[in-house]
Amino acid sequence: MKYSSCAFLARAHIRSGRRSTSVFVLLLLSIVLLTLVMSFAATMNRVIDTYQNQDPIRRLRISSASINLGYTPLTDAVLAEIAQMEHVESVDQIDGMQYHLFSIEGVTDEKGKDCSSMLPVPLEESVLETRSLYPTQQIDVIEGKGLEESPVFSCILPDVFYTADNVDLFADTLKLQDGSAYIGKTFTVKAFDSYMTTYYQKADHGGYITQWWYLPALEYKLKVAGIYHASYDNYGGPNRIYVSYETGVQIQEMAVKATKDPDFIAEYYQRKNNPEVNAYAVLVDTYDHVGDVYQQLEDRKITASSMTEAIIPESVQLISAVFTGAGNFLTFAILVLAVVNLFLSVSGALADRRGEIGLLKAIGYKDRQVFFCFYLEHVKIALRAFVLGAFLSGAAVFCINWINGSGPFQNRIYVIRWEDFLPLCLLSFSIAVLVPLLCQLFMLPRLVKIQPRQAMGSF
Repeated sequence: MKYSSCAFLARAHIRSGRRSTSVFVLLLLSIVLLTLVMSFAATMNRVIDTYQNQDPIRRLRISSASINLGYTPLTDAVLAEIAQMEHVESVDQIDGMQYHLFSIEGVTDEKGKDCSSMLPVPLEESVLETRSLYPTQQIDVIEGKGLEESPVFSCILPDVFYTADNVDLFADTLKLQDGSAYIGKTFTVKAFDSYMTTYYQKADHGGYITQWWYLPALEYKLKVAGIYHASYDNYGGPNRIYVSYETGVQIQEMAVKATKDPDFIAEYYQRKNNPEVNAYAVLVDTYDHVGDVYQQLEDRKITASSMTEAIIPESVQLISAVFTGAGNFLTFAILVLAVVNLFLSVSGALADRRGEIGLLKAIGYKDRQVFFCFYLEHVKIALRAFVLGAFLSGAAVFCINWINGSGPFQNRIYVIRWEDFLPLCLLSFSIAVLVPLLCQLFMLPRLVKIQPRQAMGSF
């Protein structure tokens, strides 16, 4: 039997079959849901995973602020004990420049040529939000060199770059630049008004209160070593740059020494070396263990913040839960309905067309040839549903990515990766090919029992 004969019979059966339309619609829905909804669910799961794995989400702040309430003052011995606690990776002193806004005074290339005109906003309006890393903190770069392999006074920029204060992450009018264009360039920056740092000092009630120190505003030169991937879920904005811990310490100490006050400088180093008047950041191994470590600190009467340095937005958690739970359920339900309907279609075809099958056997068709005719009939329906479903889903993903990729910065976390979409397309293709085959194999014993003489009573 030639393939063309099977194909002709399959097309004829599809056109005349009453159940083929419902099977096609259900398979189409299941493929669209599997590829589109599950792709978005995978995107949201990755966003949550990125949030949970980033360094600030896993850091608790500890201090001696509440020793008047019976809490333990921090000492070197206490800090060493905390570092040995279960699930604790490190205890880092909150020292040096942790966060500051710097105005940009100029941009130069490696030859000293002025490149300030390449900034996205006028030089007098350009601002950088600068953060220094903890001693044990690292940020991966996607181009150039990381801070751990770069000299002091190096920095890394976001891959999408914009220089302005109070950047509106919800705005869709930001003219974001490619941060890689600045690799090798040097930013001359200056602290706003005065540089600020904090320590604790004893209060009248016996505990500690925050003390602000205002230091001279100096100029610093920061050379761009590389770029990191900036996104709303990765604790990075388009105007946020990072410097190393060593750079942050030197920036602060330069400002301290610029006071030229021997007594103040001596007091600064005395306080810096006194754990009781400093705060520390406890890095937990995973987000799931943050609550456990916090409870251990409470049990040891250590003053700890109940919240990490950064938190996962509730809106993101809600969207992730909805698409992961409801999306999985809906996709599974539609897929089950499609499979059940396909089984009923195959079973009904065997019941309605026993005479036809007997006639095919009577004119020389073997069981495997009849089986192939029926399989080809249903796989054509499934493949047609796959092609249309994959096309509709791919078009939807393209539109979603274009809207989110060119819209507000924070919406970029909702961009669906094609690496997530394509495997789901392959999975849906496998379903389109294998489900009809399994249905046919399940009905094979009934097919074999049909004899050629049964064709005589059906016509």
